[in-house]
Amino acid sequence: MGWRTHYFGTENPTRGHRIAIHSIIAVLTLVAYGYWNDFIPEERWSWWGLYASAVAAAMLTGWLMWLGISRRNPGFTGNVVALAALAALSPLMFVALGGFLWMALVHGVAGAYTRLLGTREVEVATVRLEYRYGRECHYQARGRRLDYALPGHLCVRSLYYDSLPGHLVDVELHGQRSVFGFNVSGVRHRADLGAGSR
Repeated sequence: MGWRTHYFGTENPTRGHRIAIHSIIAVLTLVAYGYWNDFIPEERWSWWGLYASAVAAAMLTGWLMWLGISRRNPGFTGNVVALAALAALSPLMFVALGGFLWMALVHGVAGAYTRLLGTREVEVATVRLEYRYGRECHYQARGRRLDYALPGHLCVRSLYYDSLPGHLVDVELHGQRSVFGFNVSGVRHRADLGAGSR
């Protein structure tokens, strides 16, 4: 049993099998990068990416369904229970594929492009400093400008939060801009707007 069996599942994978495995790895890598990177996509890019991902997910779901019900897969031939399970799972496949493709396209590809080829820019945003307990960072900057970012906030240092807990502040977002959005590489304090609501 060689490395190909561990990597592809068989010692002699077909070209299609290789393409499928490498495509899955590429999409998952872009998803991980998109979630890690502080990228704020433009609203129109976010919607365009949703439409493109939905079309691609519909095509992939249809293709996977065809593979399942065609005679190419002997496990499904004549098996009514397996065919019913496949049909019942197709909406879940569509949503999962669409979500992964959207994340890879809108946040992964666009974020990497902006980080590498975007122009340097500084943008001012009004945010509220908040403390949230959970698996994410505890000290967060949240605001309207960050609505399209994932996970919807920027992490800030505890010292910065402790000096202005719960305050509205103007911050400078340093980073790169492209037609796809803004990649945040640094946050600097600009002005304290007080602890009132806004």
